[in-house]
Amino acid sequence: MSRAFTKRNFIAASLLVVVLTAGLARMYWPLLARPAEMKFFGYLDAWVYTGPSLFYGDRVESGGEFPFWNPYVFCGQPIAGNPQYLLFYPPNVVRSFLTPGPTPWNTNAGVVVLLYLHALWAGAGTYFLGRTHGFSRLAALFAGVIFVFSAPYTQRLFLHHHLIFVVSWLPWNCALL
Repeated sequence: MSRAFTKRNFIAASLLVVVLTAGLARMYWPLLARPAEMKFFGYLDAWVYTGPSLFYGDRVESGGEFPFWNPYVFCGQPIAGNPQYLLFYPPNVVRSFLTPGPTPWNTNAGVVVLLYLHALWAGAGTYFLGRTHGFSRLAALFAGVIFVFSAPYTQRLFLHHHLIFVVSWLPWNCALL
């Protein structure tokens, strides 16, 4: 490996991070800028179901136990078998335990940070997938940006958080296969 090759990869990766950070910050900032007007990130299911459910999970986990049942949704609902709760998803478990004093705003901020990190992960995975298929650095960079800002990705971002957590691993899995 030559020194220029390593430097070019670093520059391309840095450019990807800067572009994704600028775009995602523009997309997420209004949702966190006004805590008094805060709604859970997203709309429809994410706002009225997933967000409050994640807050309930954070509240129970702050007491040192896993919430296997939510008595406040649909006259009681199992959490362990529902993928929208992300109970056993390691990044969500870390997010939940790192949430300081669970409040709806803290849970929302943690979910936004987790979604942002997953978007960076998806963009980096798409870049890596493009490079493994022989794309130029610029083409792979554009593929990463286009994947993260595509209509299906952003629609799931605002509607179904749990699908974003799954989809962000897709380019990495495809590259490894």
